[in-house]
Formats: sequence, structure tokens, C-alpha cells
Amino acid sequence: MILIVAGVGIIILLVLLLVLWRRMPEKRDYGVKLTFNEFISYYNLNPDRYKISDCRFPNRSHPHVGINFGFISYYRYVRWVKRKSKKEAAQRADEEVLRLIKIVQEDIDKIRAQAQAERDSAERVAREVLERLKGDEERV
Repeated sequence: MILIVAGVGIIILLVLLLVLWRRMPEKRDYGVKLTFNEFISYYNLNPDRYKISDCRFPNRSHPHVGINFGFISYYRYVRWVKRKSKKEAAQRADEEVLRLIKIVQEDIDKIRAQAQAERDSAERVAREVLERLKGDEERV
């Protein structure tokens, strides 16, 4: 029984490795083979110079320089790109929420100013009415 479970586990692991291997980009005739850690250290120096592609191949802004990864480094790169894209999406969503909050705050301020103007107008009308009533009482 244990051998069957172990055998199935090994087969599943081999299939997963094969799927990951098939997803790796073809080796380019050009490019530098780097480990993921080396890539990250270079990337962190100037992130704007690198164009991160769709988990297939990181292209530097110079068209003749490419980066190739080994198997494990490629897997780490794929995970890093996914985390990076999720983080950027969350940041964009936060910025949208912040813009919405600013718009709502502007609306609140406008409504508050309008309410204050109406309150001032109502107080002015009330004073005028009181002054007229006092004037009418004095005449009577």
C-alpha cells in the first residue's frame, strides 16, 4: 500500500516537473544565463531598465540582451512575476479607492457648504420675519 502511494506521488511529481519544463521558453542563441538571485540584484539597481514579460522571458530594454534562467531559477522567476503583478494590481486598486475617497470628500464638502448656506439663509429670513412681527406689534 505504501509503495503504491509513493509510486503515485513520484509519478505526479514527474508530471508536474515535465509540465513546468515544457512551459520554459526555448533557449535563445543570445542572452546571459543568470540565477534568479543574480537577476534580482541587477533588477533592483534600476528596475525601469527591465521589461518584465509574461512569465516567459525577461527582456532588457536593449533589444540584443536577453536573460536565460536555469530550471529552478525560472520557476522562482515565474513566482516572482506573479507576486509582482498581484502587488501592482493591489496598488492600483488602492490608488483607485483613494481617488474615489477624494471625490466623495469633495461631494461632502459641497453638500456641507450648501447646507450651511441654506442654514444662513433660513436664519436671515427668520430674523427678517421676527423684525417684521416686532414692527407690526409696535404699530398695534
